[in-house]
Amino acid sequence: MRRMLEEYGDERFERLAGMSNGQFYDLRKSTTYQRRRTTFKKTRATAVSVGERRKPRPKGRPGFLRVDTVHQGDKDGEKGVYHVNFVDEVTQWEHVATVRAISERCLVPVLKELIEACPFKVRGFHADNGSGYINHRVVEMLKGLHVPEFTRSRARRSDDNALVESKNGNVIRRHFGYRHIPRLFASEVNAFARDTLSPFLNPQRRRDDLRLVPQDLRCQVSEGDPLPAQGPGPSPRSATAQPAPRAASAATPCWQ
Repeated sequence: MRRMLEEYGDERFERLAGMSNGQFYDLRKSTTYQRRRTTFKKTRATAVSVGERRKPRPKGRPGFLRVDTVHQGDKDGEKGVYHVNFVDEVTQWEHVATVRAISERCLVPVLKELIEACPFKVRGFHADNGSGYINHRVVEMLKGLHVPEFTRSRARRSDDNALVESKNGNVIRRHFGYRHIPRLFASEVNAFARDTLSPFLNPQRRRDDLRLVPQDLRCQVSEGDPLPAQGPGPSPRSATAQPAPRAASAATPCWQ
């Protein structure tokens, strides 16, 4: 400012030439200055051809899955494990898996295993806009499993994936907490989620909820694990031992 006045003779800078740098910083923090000189622009939506941006519409039919990822914290610059949470919107069937990182190499095999473990035909797959799910490898995997509908959350619509978001706190955080879990233990944590936690979350849903699933939507059920007779109302309690519900099998080329 002093140079503009002394060298170039611009009298408009006469008052500003005597001001200190601290005074300039104080003026820049003022509401009047920021209102006149600061410009805000809304985030522009990027056109992505993967998935349809809308809320799923199951219309009471099972097989419309919601998926989300929960990070298990950082420590000393090291990333923790990631939990993949799978929930069916109608029957509340839920599966949990754990991976080392959010990448196509780690997520795609796990997503395939979880979808194949569902006891009903999967008709829809809904995720947020993370790159771990919105990519062409996931699209090819869903086509190979004959999943006809792939949707993703809309911009500024936080309730599009609210179901699985609520399960993240009520299930994932309740059982795994918030502390950092190193990626070194991803295999052990996934074994617990697959063999213990997921069957615990679905103790009676497989029989009680499948009674409401139309016959043409069911997957093939193995022998020795019959479905209950069709009819309304809850299944009768039996003192006989029940076969354990089928859980997702291990799928971890990236865990090794």
